[in-house]
Amino acid sequence: MFQSSATSFEARVAQGVAFLNDVKPGWYRGIDLAKLDISCPDNCACAQVEGCKYGMAVSRLYKLKQFEESNLGFIQDIGLGAGDIEIRRHYAQLTTAWRKAIIALCAGTYVGVFDLKLALAA
Repeated sequence: MFQSSATSFEARVAQGVAFLNDVKPGWYRGIDLAKLDISCPDNCACAQVEGCKYGMAVSRLYKLKQFEESNLGFIQDIGLGAGDIEIRRHYAQLTTAWRKAIIALCAGTYVGVFDLKLALAA
């Protein structure tokens, strides 16, 4: 079974936050946290930022490859053989990490990529 620690979710989200900060400063202000769901192509962070489905945002607008999407915390790549329950659980953990990061950004308590782990723990 694939094991992913909270730290790896947080680290990947921190990279995604840094990426979005570079390409769309202030992106987090447009996120509806009630709808945020990284597993949903209409309600994930990228879709909400760009106003289009996830696939269009990453391929056309960001020009990312699948491994980059996973490294940035935009998708959950848990490998072959994972069951539906495990996939849903991992996406829920990834969504939680994004939600915490966005709340910190909106509150002005986001302290940077390398210190994000501290902010998420608060």
